[in-house]
Amino acid sequence: MNLFDDRITLSVLLPVRDGAKYIQKAVRSTLSAMSDSSELVVVDDNSEDETSYLVREIRDSRLRIIKNGSNPGLVGALNLGLELARGKYVARMDSDDICFPWRFALQLRELKKSPQIDFLFSTALVFGKPIKPYPVLPQLPRALSDFEFKLALISWNPAVHPTMVARRSALLDLGGYRNVPAEDLDLWLRAALRNFNFRRLALPTIGLRLHGNQVTRKQAWIEDVANQGELDLYRAELAKLLELNSAKPIKIRSQAARLESAGLPRVFAPWKWRKSR
Repeated sequence: MNLFDDRITLSVLLPVRDGAKYIQKAVRSTLSAMSDSSELVVVDDNSEDETSYLVREIRDSRLRIIKNGSNPGLVGALNLGLELARGKYVARMDSDDICFPWRFALQLRELKKSPQIDFLFSTALVFGKPIKPYPVLPQLPRALSDFEFKLALISWNPAVHPTMVARRSALLDLGGYRNVPAEDLDLWLRAALRNFNFRRLALPTIGLRLHGNQVTRKQAWIEDVANQGELDLYRAELAKLLELNSAKPIKIRSQAARLESAGLPRVFAPWKWRKSR
């Protein structure tokens, strides 16, 4: 199904399940950052709380609410939203985060200035109880070029998924998200192997909320990702694609370590770092 509408520049996908506690803040902050030529596609993944009611309380012609009845789960909700998105670009937003007012103006300006970019990300400001006593913890404000981003992918995930703005055509060409634990990293690696172009901006565009109910902070999810064998295969292929093959293992480790030692994954995931020390 192709619902592309040239009057809509940007479609923002926001999947949610039982997100009543934070959903209105996420939706209102996202709408405040969007232009009139944008749409916010909220995919309600069979919520059993007041999520649907709270979203429908918000009156805005740019807001579309879709019920995910046929393919439940995060990946199913993402792919349904992607299928129904009408914009040239597709952005992501999470139901518990806060979108900063400058986000889409900044990202769309960068995409217009650099038309070769297929996937654009930014940094984030982390906040929430798990990082106390700090009120916020910024991800290191470092931009990553296409090569640096792909180099980082060999070792870890340099992207905050809800900061993404991508070409809808690129997402569709890749077949959308696959139903695997780390669906975002899986997508970036598949895109990198297809030579799609990446960029990460230094300026934060969202407030990334941490709380105890997040799937990605649960041990079971971490173990599932560790057992996601395709990731290692993709990374090995990507290393060869970047001409950093087994003949130069020290170079691979040293360059990736320089990115990591700059603080990117440790600042982005301080709770994991603390547990592993």
